[in-house]
Amino acid sequence: FFLSILSWILMYAQFYFICKMFNIDIPFVYILTIGPLITLARLFPFTFNGLGSREVIVVYFFNIVGINSTLATLASLSYYIFNLIPGLFGIPLLFKKND
Repeated sequence: FFLSILSWILMYAQFYFICKMFNIDIPFVYILTIGPLITLARLFPFTFNGLGSREVIVVYFFNIVGINSTLATLASLSYYIFNLIPGLFGIPLLFKKND
């Protein structure tokens, strides 16, 4: 249970640091508040891996606190790409034959 909570907090901290990388001034507590809703938006089966639905939710919640839609979309897509990169290294392992 605690390991799961810690991993979710680390994921939200990663999103927070990506926001800081683009000079988005948003409190970490706000990220912790909207983070579960962003995760739920990814579960909608409308698009591949929630791409697009997650960005809409991020733009909506960031607009509430006065953050530009372009910056919100940029942060959300960067978060998606940074989480996609480690998985790309595992693709060759899927096709490796066990001898």
